[in-house]
Amino acid sequence: MTRVGHPWHHFGRRIALSAALTLGCASVTEAQSWESDPAHGIPPVPPPATTLVPDVPDGVLTAANVKTDNFSVKFGLAILLDYTAFSQNQNSILQQGVQPDQFQVRDFRFMARGHARVLTDWRYQVSLQYRGFAQQPGQPDWQVADLNLTVNLGKHLGDLTFGKTKQTFTYEMISDAANLPQEERILQPFFKTRDIGLKLMNTAFGERATWAIGWYNDWWLEPVSWNESGQQFSGRFTALPIWNEKSHRYLHLAVSGRYNGAGNDTLQFKGQPQSNVATFYINSGKLPADHAWHLGLEALWAHGPFSVLAEYNQAWIATAQHASTYGWYVTGSWIVTGGGPRPYDRKVGYARRVPITHKHGEVEVMARYGQVDFNDRDVQGGAIQQWYFAVNWWATRRRKVALGYGTVNLDQDNIEGWTGILLTRLQWIF
Repeated sequence: MTRVGHPWHHFGRRIALSAALTLGCASVTEAQSWESDPAHGIPPVPPPATTLVPDVPDGVLTAANVKTDNFSVKFGLAILLDYTAFSQNQNSILQQGVQPDQFQVRDFRFMARGHARVLTDWRYQVSLQYRGFAQQPGQPDWQVADLNLTVNLGKHLGDLTFGKTKQTFTYEMISDAANLPQEERILQPFFKTRDIGLKLMNTAFGERATWAIGWYNDWWLEPVSWNESGQQFSGRFTALPIWNEKSHRYLHLAVSGRYNGAGNDTLQFKGQPQSNVATFYINSGKLPADHAWHLGLEALWAHGPFSVLAEYNQAWIATAQHASTYGWYVTGSWIVTGGGPRPYDRKVGYARRVPITHKHGEVEVMARYGQVDFNDRDVQGGAIQQWYFAVNWWATRRRKVALGYGTVNLDQDNIEGWTGILLTRLQWIF
C-alpha cells in the first residue's frame, strides 16, 4: 500500500523486504550477452579466482555457442527484477493518482548475435523481450527488441547497420542500461529507445573520436502511409581530449542532434520518474506539431574510482507557439572498494560496466540530480526535479544488486507534488 507523507519513518521495513528478496535469489540459467564483453581496445581485467557470489565458469557458458568460419552464434540472457515502493503527498496523488508499491520483472530478454558469411561478412543481432508478466490484454507477450544486420564498408566509412536498432542520440540511450550508475534513465522524453532504419558509424583520429549518423522510419509496422509517418534523423560525434589508460583517467565529450518528424502531424513526449512502474509524470499529450529538433551535449570524466557523467538535452517543438523544452542531469560515482573506472569503449563512445577486481565484488555509491521541463507556451507536459542516491553492489561481472532512494518534485497544472521512490534491483546480464 502506498503511504502519504514523508517516507523516512516507514521505509525501514521496505528496505528489509527488498534486501530479503534480493539476497534470496541464488542462481539462474546463464548465457553470454554482448553487454558482458570487454571494452574495445582495452585488455580485460582478470577476474578473481573465486567470488563471494558463485558464478558459472566461462567455459560452461560458451559450450552452447557455435563458431565456424562461415557462421557463429553467441547466446545471451538478461534478467532485471525490481521492487519499487512509493510515498506521496496529497498533491502528488491529486496529480498522478496513487502509485502502488509493486514487484516487476523489469526485463526478461533472450539474445543471439554472431556472424554469417554470405558473399561478405555480416554481423547480426537479435533480441526477444518477454512482456507477458504485466502486459495489457490484447498485446503480444513477446516483442522483438533488436533485429539488425551490420556490414563493414571499409576503413573510411565504417559499419553500416540496418534493421531495428538504437538511434544515435543521447548517452543514456546509446550506452547499455546495465552499465550506467543510475538504474533508470531521466531523459526519456527526448529519445525513442529503438527504431527501424539505417545507421553508419566509425572511429576517427586514431580512435580518439567516433561519429554516427542514422535515418529511421518504422512506417511499415504502423497502420499509416509513408506520407503520414514520422521521419527520424540523428547524428552523434564524440571525442576523447584526455585519455590515459595507465593512470585510469579519461574525459569524454560529445554532441548529438536529432530531427524528430511528426507522425500524423502529432508528437508526444513522455517520461517516468526513476521507476518503470510509475506513471508518466512528464506527458505532453498528443501535440499538433510538424517536427521537433533535439540537441544533446555529453561529458564523462573518470579518474580511478571516481567519475562524473553529465548530459543536457533541449527540444524545439514546431507547435503553433514554437515551444522549447529541456532536461539535464549530473551523476557522480565512487567505487568505494577501489576498482574502476568503467573501461571506456573507444569504438562506440561510451563506458562499460565496473570491472571486478575483488572476490567480494565492487561496491559503488552514486548520486544524481536532474531536471526535465516540458512546461512552455502551448506545451504543458509537467516539470520535474529529481534527486537519486544508490548503492550498487557489482557482485560479479554479470550480477548486480542495487538499492536506491530518490525524490521527485512535479510542477503540473500550477500544483507542486512530491513523491519518494525506493527501488531495489537484481540484475543478471549474461
